Amino acid sequence: MYLSILPMLAALAACTESGDTIVSKTVDSPNTLTVASSNVELAAGVESFELSVDSRGEAWKTIVTPAEHDWLRIMPTESDGSDASVYFLAEEDNTTYEPRSVEVLFYSEHGSRKVTVSQSGMPIEKNGLPARWYFTENEMRASGWVANRVLFANAGEGRSLASVSAVGADGRNPVCALSTAYKTSAAAMKMFTGDCLLFTVPVKSLAAGTDIDFMGTFGATDNSAPKYWMCEIFDGGEWREPEASDIKTAADGTRYSFYIKNFSSYQHTTFVQTFTLSETVRDGVLKIRCRAVGSINGGGSTLLPTAAGGIYMPSHEFHLATICAYEGIAAEDTKKVLLLGNSFTHYFCTAWKLKELARSQGHRLDMRINIKGSQTFANHLALELSQAAINEGGYDYAFLQEQSQAHAKYYADPVSNGQLLTDMRNLSAQVMQHSPSCRVVLENTWAFPKSGWDGHGSSSAFEAALLAGAKAIAAADTNVACVSPIGVAFDKAYASGITDLWYTDSKHPNINGAYLKACVNYLVLFGEQFDDNAADCGVAADTAAKLRAIAEDVVLGHESEYGIER
Repeated sequence: MYLSILPMLAALAACTESGDTIVSKTVDSPNTLTVASSNVELAAGVESFELSVDSRGEAWKTIVTPAEHDWLRIMPTESDGSDASVYFLAEEDNTTYEPRSVEVLFYSEHGSRKVTVSQSGMPIEKNGLPARWYFTENEMRASGWVANRVLFANAGEGRSLASVSAVGADGRNPVCALSTAYKTSAAAMKMFTGDCLLFTVPVKSLAAGTDIDFMGTFGATDNSAPKYWMCEIFDGGEWREPEASDIKTAADGTRYSFYIKNFSSYQHTTFVQTFTLSETVRDGVLKIRCRAVGSINGGGSTLLPTAAGGIYMPSHEFHLATICAYEGIAAEDTKKVLLLGNSFTHYFCTAWKLKELARSQGHRLDMRINIKGSQTFANHLALELSQAAINEGGYDYAFLQEQSQAHAKYYADPVSNGQLLTDMRNLSAQVMQHSPSCRVVLENTWAFPKSGWDGHGSSSAFEAALLAGAKAIAAADTNVACVSPIGVAFDKAYASGITDLWYTDSKHPNINGAYLKACVNYLVLFGEQFDDNAADCGVAADTAAKLRAIAEDVVLGHESEYGIER
């Protein structure tokens, strides 16, 4: 019924260039094949289109480019010449904000025609910023990451709009999985050089010169995964690296933004990066990617394309990622800040809230962070990521958060708990060695209601012990510049009737408590009242306003009580 192979090969030769790529090129003989349209445009939703084809009775076939497309069905794909219509059917909605297209070449013995079939992206109604990815373990299991290969933001203006996906280079196809390397977390497995995590955010309009903050938390499922990663933004029609000052160089010469490893006891890389848009974005997509670079795996060996390891983005109390934009807010200054702590800092990622809050007030923070649950200052003296951050140096401020009850214990018995002071001195000395001009800030942790206010009976009694211990240690360590009165703010908020500050365990901060901590640290840094641009950081607007006011009452005008000098 169909043409023999020889005439078909002749037709193919008539529509090829360089003998390897089929293109739409009219043959020299009269073209007996016609189509009703050379362009078929489908809407973002599932759509079909009927196209008339006239081959004057000749058999025809089709070739689709790219061949690996997975969204368009063509019926029929070949004919003996009796079919007068072809149906194009998009098998699923285009859930992205960018159009997609394929080229369909119809060819017969005496003719060929090319048809471009495209499907538009979803319409962009607003800026999907800020976009926040925060998942409990149960939410992660139900997120659709494995089945759909995409993870949508679940908070902020980008909720259900902004997304992250795993993208392979050179035809590679990373595997989306749920890793138990830490809790239950989204992972991209079998990652190799060039593969990336791609974050996309719909943007209605965003002016050139706008600062973009990208903040992410990453770990390695095992040490066969790529060690080095570069964070890049798509801007001005090309992928752009961070400024040279933000790029590090490994021993083998690999240039990178951050690195990950699989530690015997977990350590996550908490990474932050600021970009400034060089061109305005209108009705488009903001893209940021974390791309595997170099040829070294987390174990220090050669990275193999067959390795099973990957990068994971933790769920539960960690924030997976946040992307913010600050259109129309000029940056007055930049401070380099180090933050070392434990779960009292990483629950709801108070460090990111500090960065977002400060930038909304016109201040850039160049941050390095290591936050690992249950850690003391003694632990940070040995943690690889803490030591790497300290050794980088150049800090203006360092915020150090000790174990939650440590300062109350020191106050109760400074002799038996004298190691706390020794650890403080050792850690602060390390910081000052690499950052001689740094102002070391000792955080005053808060009282929590668990176990009858840790046996103290009330918030005020517990906080009094915590504050007295923190002040005593700060006074005994000449490297400590001041105490940040976070616990005082918690106690004041609680006394005023704001009791929703703690996580379900009645100890760690919830989103409100993390925000209050960020507000206090901001005021320690800058000593100025919040203006109307102050970011709520995902907190309900009325609650955020109350917490900012409490932080102002605690810090402003009371600096001498805590040794705060700016």
